[in-house]
Amino acid sequence: MNSDRNNILSGSAIIVNNYSGKVIDVPKASRKEGEKMVQWTKNKRWNQRWSFIKQKNGIAIKSVVTGHNLDICG
Repeated sequence: MNSDRNNILSGSAIIVNNYSGKVIDVPKASRKEGEKMVQWTKNKRWNQRWSFIKQKNGIAIKSVVTGHNLDICG
């Protein structure tokens, strides 16, 4: 279990807004598709960790806690 946690930590990141100092956060670790992300004070919980997955035409940003990809609405 500990090695799984270490692999997730080393393979993911917290995304920080340079201006506000806050991070992208999945509110209340919601698993609802289409949930709007928020900026939140960094607390290093799983709902603030993101993995970067190489894709054919770019990089997908995936939530460690939900498995959903970050997407820009509209």
